[in-house]
Formats: sequence, structure tokens, C-alpha cells
Amino acid sequence: MNHARPTSLLRRRSLIGVCAAIAWGACATDESGAGGGLDGAPPALDVRLVVDPNQTTPADLARRLTSIVVIVDAEGGLYDPGEETSNGLVQIKNADADPTDLEIVATLEVDRDSLPTFRLERGGLDDVPIDLRVLGFAEGGSTHIAEGTLRAARFGDAPRDVSLPFLLRASELPPRVVDVLPADGASVAGCTIPSVTLVFSRPIDAESLVAAGAIDLAPFGPPTSIELDDSGLVATLVTTGLEGTDESGITFRLVVSGAIRAADGGPGLDQAPAEGGAQVFEADVHLACSPPPLQPCTPGDPAPGCSNGCGEVACTPDPRIQCVDESCVLAGCLTSCPEGTVCNAARTECALDCRTADAIDGCAPPSSCDASSGSCVDAASATD
Repeated sequence: MNHARPTSLLRRRSLIGVCAAIAWGACATDESGAGGGLDGAPPALDVRLVVDPNQTTPADLARRLTSIVVIVDAEGGLYDPGEETSNGLVQIKNADADPTDLEIVATLEVDRDSLPTFRLERGGLDDVPIDLRVLGFAEGGSTHIAEGTLRAARFGDAPRDVSLPFLLRASELPPRVVDVLPADGASVAGCTIPSVTLVFSRPIDAESLVAAGAIDLAPFGPPTSIELDDSGLVATLVTTGLEGTDESGITFRLVVSGAIRAADGGPGLDQAPAEGGAQVFEADVHLACSPPPLQPCTPGDPAPGCSNGCGEVACTPDPRIQCVDESCVLAGCLTSCPEGTVCNAARTECALDCRTADAIDGCAPPSSCDASSGSCVDAASATD
């Protein structure tokens, strides 16, 4: 852990009677003298970046980065359009999809030995929750390789420590299995399932996926066939005899070989990137049985509990899976996406609308921004 005194970002909101100012370096008290803590120190957040040990170590991540960018925002905004300014390291600018207010954008160098800790002082800002976003950049990189977010942080009455999760982007990690459907503990109608769906963190090489011994559903054996959707992220494992009884349900052990590779020729399956080499993915799945559907199943518009017929494949009976162009795919985001974000249907998650992204953000190569959807897509499929 880095015990050095945190770099300080002193920020004051432009309010009546308070001069709009931003400084870099030593902390100072607000001109008004308001907001000091019990020990005389002004309210502040000392922010420490925390990595996921299942991804990497703080030292390893620091060695990959040359700088981090800190974006500070609050509901109602910090500054108004027309108040843009810069002192080189800290800028007041628009850094999100909302052009009606401005954010604070600060750049910190990374010394390659440890991740920086930084301080945010409340200054003249009202005691309102703030949002922090941190982006990590490698040398010469135009898009970030790591990111983290802390929502609704409050300053309190004196300086205090806060932790901000700071993670590598999925594109920077080896491929992983991120979901198995039906999920462990789910209930299936009729006590039989025609297929199991795997969702990967990165597009998968189809040849390695269908190679002998790549996947097993013990004790039922390997799938009879495997269908990979166009995104390369969703694999439908077609099965026969994957059934149980009303009393015991359906139980199987899913084993996915570490020899499965990323579609771009990258490394093999790796469930623990901080550990060297590829690792096998294993999951024990137990499904409860419910009565079969009460009405006939119609392909393309199934009744509750029906498997969704999709060409020659029956999609996994899960509400997150649907048939599109005779391919079983993830159905999209399950909730409405907030303003300024769009649904990344392949991963059923909301992501920043890349059409409104500032130069500090955007799509990580080799993907590019799809002008019609606002999502980052493979460059070959992007539209102008």
C-alpha cells in the first residue's frame, strides 16, 4: 500500500461570493473559512484505488500504466458552460454526455511502482454527494485500459479515506466464463433442458470451442453440438438426456477446458488472471424442477417454461436468451439504461454512449463506435 501523502486536488464550485478556482499541489482552506473539520483540516476525501486480486496486483497494474485521469461530477453540476479552464494538469470541461454542465478532469502520473492516492477537498461546494470516475492509460494509449467508479461519495466534516474499485477492462483480460444459464438454483419446467448457455467475457475462437474434450457436462457427457453466436460471446451447448426427477432436480458439473482461446489469437481461458497460465472453468449446477407448461410451445413465441426453438437448436429456457436470425443470443439489458448510456446487448449491461464520449473516453481498439447504436463494436461491423 502506498503510504505517501496523497496528491491533492483542491476544487471549489463557482458560487455567488466564492471565486471559481482550481489548484494543484498543497491543500488550502476555502477563502470563506467554511467547512473546516474538528481538527481544522477542511473536509476532504483521500481516495485509494483498489484492484481485484482475481485480475492482477496493484504493482502489476501500476507497471502497465503511465497516467490516470480523475473525473469529478455531482448532481446539478460543478460548473456551467462558459467556465471552461485549464492549468495543464487539471481542467474544467465537459467530460460526459450532458453538455449542460462541466466536470473536473485531472491527470495524475503513475510512477510504475504503486498506484497513486489522491485527495479531493470540498472547498466551496455544498455538502452534496459527488461521483468519481478514474481511467487508467498505458504509454501512448488513446483509450483507457483500466477504470473505476465511486458513486455518491460524501465529504463529511473532516478528511477521510475512501476506496475506489479500479479494474482492468474486459478487453485487457484473458477470456473468462462470466455466466452459465440456466443459473445454479434456477427452476426448469418439465425437468429437462435442451441446451446450456455459456457467456464469455471476450469473443471466443470457434475451433477451440468445439475441439474434442473442450467441454463436458458430467455425468451426461459432452454436448452433442455447440453453436457460437456472431458476437463470439454466447455459446449454446446442445444436449441430449440432460434431465432429472421431480424429487432430485437436475444436477451436473460443467467443465470448460483452459485450451479454449480468444478469437483474436490471444491467451487461453483464464479464470484467475493473477495466476500464471490458463485455468479450467468448473461449476456445479443444480436446477429444481417445476411442472411442464400448461399450453403448447410455439417456436419464436414460447409459452412460459417452453424452450425457445431457434432453427435446428432449442435455446436455453432462460428469459435472458432469445432467438434472433436463428441464433440464440442474449436478450439485452434487463433494465432501462440511464441517460448518456446505451445497452451493450452482447453483455446485457449499460455502457457509456460512445457517440458522446469525450477525448478522454471512447472505445478500446480494435473496437470502434457504432454511430447507429452508440455501442463499441468490432471495427469490421461498425457503421459510419
